[in-house]
Amino acid sequence: MNLEAIDHYAAEQMERFGVPSLCYALIERGRLIHTGTLGTADLSTGRKPDLHTRYPICSLTKSMTALCMGMLADEGKLGFKAPVKTYLPEFGLEDSYAGEHATVRDLLTHMTGLPRHDRLTFQIGEEKESLEELVGRIELLPMNRQFRSRFEYINLMYMACSLIIERLSGKPYGEFLKERLFQPIGMKDSSACTQDMLDTDNRAKPYIRLKDGAVVETRSFHNDSLSGAGNVNSTLADMAAYMGFLTEHKTKKGEGLISEQMRKQIFATHTIDWCGYDYKWPEMPVACYGLGWTIQPYRGNLCFCHAGSLYGFTSYMSFLPYERTGVVLLSNLEQSFLTHSVAHHLFDAVLGLPYVNWEERYAENQRNTDKAYEAHNEEILRTDAERKNEPVPEPSLFSGEYENSGYGSLHVCQTADRLHIKYGGWDYPLTHSYGNTYLLDIGRPNRPLLTRAEFCPQRGLRVWFEVDLERPIEFVRR
Repeated sequence: MNLEAIDHYAAEQMERFGVPSLCYALIERGRLIHTGTLGTADLSTGRKPDLHTRYPICSLTKSMTALCMGMLADEGKLGFKAPVKTYLPEFGLEDSYAGEHATVRDLLTHMTGLPRHDRLTFQIGEEKESLEELVGRIELLPMNRQFRSRFEYINLMYMACSLIIERLSGKPYGEFLKERLFQPIGMKDSSACTQDMLDTDNRAKPYIRLKDGAVVETRSFHNDSLSGAGNVNSTLADMAAYMGFLTEHKTKKGEGLISEQMRKQIFATHTIDWCGYDYKWPEMPVACYGLGWTIQPYRGNLCFCHAGSLYGFTSYMSFLPYERTGVVLLSNLEQSFLTHSVAHHLFDAVLGLPYVNWEERYAENQRNTDKAYEAHNEEILRTDAERKNEPVPEPSLFSGEYENSGYGSLHVCQTADRLHIKYGGWDYPLTHSYGNTYLLDIGRPNRPLLTRAEFCPQRGLRVWFEVDLERPIEFVRR
């Protein structure tokens, strides 16, 4: 295995994908074999990343939540087949049968039928709601699918799992993680508190790539509201130690943390993952989901992996259990496929497999994703243009407070030139489309994503806060 060639490849692809920094580690049989810390953690100062630079690990947090649930199950405090209401009496779903019968396993495998509802969970500023308040509102949110009918990835259910951990342990989620996971493994610079990361000078700044190719810093997102789903920040050194534990099923001191039976449950195939974008390839033809892990074949080898992306960062980890080999990758560019491409290249080098042009495949995925966003926006504009002749009411008539039982309060106000929706600390400027209908951009500065907001005189306001919602969120005017 040519480690120098791997570093050259990673540096070359980092430039191709426009990623400011990339940190990666290769672990074999619990030992750290190779690391790379490339690029710039902070473009404004030129500071380089190192093994101890902090990054949000985003949805890699989910594997840690599942592991903590396994610890509680081993202690007899929790059952994966037990109804969620056993531990959270306030839990419910729009479908009352589903709310009564949903199990802990249903939460961990994304099988409740509830869509993401990320606008409810991605809250900032003083308007953020507590974990208890958010979980208590789950039963008031519209479902997309029938209970247990299909995989629906959703952060909110892992947040509910973190609340279960708090209720059963009597400790905050972050404290439980520190005592039961971070300390035994030796993860000295990891935390479930965003402020811990922001208070250190050695942290990566968040970046996005604009359509013209420019890479610009974006706002730091306090992701504490994503408790159990995406709120952990860590370093390459710590995540390499975590991967070493996963490949060997024990810490360096010989502690297993969970039983062998529980480990098999976590890495068992529980459902088909319908959200994948690379399962058209023969090397990875299908993917399933365990408890906090994607489970799939990789070029004839069993592979456990998970990706994460959140406001300026992308993370990825993967390991081959039979080869006892794993990789961890952290980067500070949002929604980048670089981490996947480098991870596969590392595995191919370890396994001595023939070259596959992963970089071009993922570059094509990036282009196709961008095209899908553009096509969606063009279709919205095209269909709305056919109704431009409908009478336009006075915009000031729509200003005021609106309420939804699940989403809470929303404020509509008018500036000198346009209406704005203010929700969860975010400001969404509205562009008039036709009649009582306005367009709002729920995407990011680098990737606009248009949806509609309709003011209904009898009902109040209907907003599509996500494009895959089968029904809009309806707010009643106060």
